[in-house]
Amino acid sequence: MRNVYSNTLAVKALNSGTVQTGTVNGAVVDTGAFSNNFRDILFVVTSGTLTDGTYVITAEESDQSGSGFAAVDSWRVLGPLPSFAATDDDTVKSFGVRPNKRYVRLVVTATGATTGGVLVATAVLGAGGNNPVARS
Repeated sequence: MRNVYSNTLAVKALNSGTVQTGTVNGAVVDTGAFSNNFRDILFVVTSGTLTDGTYVITAEESDQSGSGFAAVDSWRVLGPLPSFAATDDDTVKSFGVRPNKRYVRLVVTATGATTGGVLVATAVLGAGGNNPVARS
């Protein structure tokens, strides 16, 4: 079938929570989930209340789920990497990644935040080998 539901799988990329000054790693996204072998990821990042500071989102990839993460090559990133400021409450921003490795995660770097801000992200996996996508 040719529809969004049959060709994509949404998974958690960043737990909802307050991010303060420093770096927060998102959940590890497995492009091999359920043997689908996805080749594209759309990250959808949503802000809640951002009281102060700035928040820059980047993406990292690795061959292992627990270590060895490094920045995704810039030419494999689709669209600009999002950033959020204190004026970006309740905002949705997205970007794509065509990873070269199996595991991918978001990294949020917060600067100038004292009380922090709430962010959450979902990874929409696509261009997999199964049609329709296997979900378990």
